Amino acid sequence: MAFDIWRPLYIDNFDYDKYLYHYTNIETAIKIIYTNNLLFSSISKTNDTSESKLKIVFEQKNVTDKDKYKETVDEISEYFNKNTQIVQLLCFSMDAKLCKRDREKYISSMGTKDRYYDVSGRGFALPRMWAQYANNNEGVCFIFNRKKLIELIERKIAFTKCAPVRYEKFFNRYVIDAERMDILYDKISMVANGSLTLLDMIQKDDDFLTYNFFEKLDDWKNEHEYRIIALIDKKDKSDFRLPIGDVTSFLEGIVIGEKMDTAYEKTIKMFIESIGSKCEVKRIQFGSRTCKLT
Repeated sequence: MAFDIWRPLYIDNFDYDKYLYHYTNIETAIKIIYTNNLLFSSISKTNDTSESKLKIVFEQKNVTDKDKYKETVDEISEYFNKNTQIVQLLCFSMDAKLCKRDREKYISSMGTKDRYYDVSGRGFALPRMWAQYANNNEGVCFIFNRKKLIELIERKIAFTKCAPVRYEKFFNRYVIDAERMDILYDKISMVANGSLTLLDMIQKDDDFLTYNFFEKLDDWKNEHEYRIIALIDKKDKSDFRLPIGDVTSFLEGIVIGEKMDTAYEKTIKMFIESIGSKCEVKRIQFGSRTCKLT
């Protein structure tokens, strides 16, 4: 197991789908280890302000009463914008997928020995992620077993959708014609009177979920993001975050930022040892040409 975790991309038969990577600051990292909990966040808390805004476009063909049409559109949009708190997410990075040509080009440009320890391109070795989400290389990157994590979440949550994020130059739009708009409005009315839940209303609409929650502009493509969406159908406080316990069952490694204080590193190793986890802890080091672990 240990060899697979730290395996360079350039070694044969690399499994790109085995792990997910979660970057965070040291305070949050210690909380995750100490409480053995990973928390979902509201879609409204993401740092891309466009993410929590619905990508719905209402088609105006065959509209006879434009005033009523506009009023209905405004009510539907306002309803969804007020209920974004039911959408919660976990965000991870993935290993960068290399085509054969890029792999061969990189191998030919590096030293013979480098290919056996250079971890450039791995999901835990993304410079932008370390700078943006791990407190400028002073934080942590957790390595999770994807299969174990998803299986645990699917056992505990009524509805989830898991997929890599698609990056586009421009957002796709979820087009709703006049007939479907009337159906959607009726469903919202049913939710309001209690005869239908919001979760039931949208969970079966795969296009709606994909366009609204699994697309980002290609400004963010270097994050190599994999996302897990959960829909919660409850009236919790606005700061409610859905917890996923038993983190140690799918935690397989921890990478320490190269600028982290050694006192924090010792604290993390102490916590890992105290909970009986066998996951390895390594420190990352970025060079001018290679990236390695110590």
